Amino acid sequence: MKINSYKIKIRKAIQKAKKQDSSITYQSLADKIEVEPSYLSRFLGNTPIHFSDELLFRLLSELKLDWSEIDMILLLKEFDRTSNPDRKKFLLTRLRLGRVKRWQKGVDAMKLELDPW
Repeated sequence: MKINSYKIKIRKAIQKAKKQDSSITYQSLADKIEVEPSYLSRFLGNTPIHFSDELLFRLLSELKLDWSEIDMILLLKEFDRTSNPDRKKFLLTRLRLGRVKRWQKGVDAMKLELDPW
């Protein structure tokens, strides 16, 4: 995994949100999560700046991400920040399991659409 992969996911989520709602800007997001726009910009860049989990959660909630996306990004942040190899393995396993569960949930939803009985 790339370093700061969670920030890449967030940048993509912001781009997606902007496509759906043209009123979303860095300024509006910064205002809603109560940080300076320059701080949000520095955080999203390839810098060693990291938001607290609480601030990160506010940002992800403003982007209207569902619980599984928020959980994945919080796990990615932990994975990116830890230097303990055993913890990295543990977090990687949790990330992979989460992806499998989201994939299975999508498959189950498709089955219901195809055969609701």
